[in-house]
Amino acid sequence: MGKYDDLDQYERAIVHFGNRVDVICAMEMAGKLEFNSAFDLIKAEYKELKKIRKKYAYFLTEIYPFT
Repeated sequence: MGKYDDLDQYERAIVHFGNRVDVICAMEMAGKLEFNSAFDLIKAEYKELKKIRKKYAYFLTEIYPFT
């Protein structure tokens, strides 16, 4: 059984977002991406995360009433 097997879709999206941001930051620090390009990629990833959050908003308000 894996570490993330019992996560719901929103939690999986958060994990994916974090992994993608880690990779983008590492590429920027290694000189493989310009700062502005890295910023734009992270911004796009955040927009995708927000879409998923809106999709599961009803479910999330039941679990996390203060979000």
